Amino acid sequence: MSVDTRPVPTNLLRWPRTRDLISQQKGILMYLWAHPQQTACGCYLLPLDATAADLSMTSGSLADALGEFCRRGLTELDPATGEILLPDWFRFYTPRTPAARGAVEAAINKILSTELRQKTKKSYESMAPTWKGKENSKEKAAATDAAAASKIKTRAQRPSGLVTWLAADVRAAELIEHPHDPATISAAAAAVIVKGKDPVPGLVAKEIEQILQARATAELRADREAAQRAALPGPIDLARGREEIKKARALLPQIQL
Repeated sequence: MSVDTRPVPTNLLRWPRTRDLISQQKGILMYLWAHPQQTACGCYLLPLDATAADLSMTSGSLADALGEFCRRGLTELDPATGEILLPDWFRFYTPRTPAARGAVEAAINKILSTELRQKTKKSYESMAPTWKGKENSKEKAAATDAAAASKIKTRAQRPSGLVTWLAADVRAAELIEHPHDPATISAAAAAVIVKGKDPVPGLVAKEIEQILQARATAELRADREAAQRAALPGPIDLARGREEIKKARALLPQIQL
């Protein structure tokens, strides 16, 4: 573990709760803060016998000292899981980076004791606003910088003929170039240029709309004219008409009789 995740308060032995501890107990308490099993959240599995050996004392003496610490509110223990919690941990440790907060949250999730896990989580969340406010300030500053960068104007002409000035124009140009053919875009851009303006996406889009509307109107007119021509009778067959007249005249005498 990094030093960043194992703070030890320099005034620990001057607290009202620690001043009248005996010298051996003060040494034990200091060791608990810097214990090799310490985690980023101040709660860890305490190997009683190994810790007693590190401190050159018996396990019974260590257990008595831990009982005194619990009575004074310096530690909390869960005999069922063998875990110990330092309730004052987050008074002296503030995880200010995403990596540090991730280490704290991962350590909390690994706590076996339900009671100690809930207390540790509550203690951690109670100090969260101190770093959330700073983080939000950084995020706001980054958003402000991004917004300022997006407003910087730089003229650029695309292969399609469209002209962009802002970052938003680039996206708008792509939306125009994707569905429309180059000929239509070129015609619309030329119409904008004729008016003495740059063919930016917004103006070109309006011209394209007018071009497509004109095409649709022309196609509709052509369809109507074709339908009207189809409805007219075909050309008169004069030869056939003369033949019919001859037949009628040949039958006329018979009808008179």
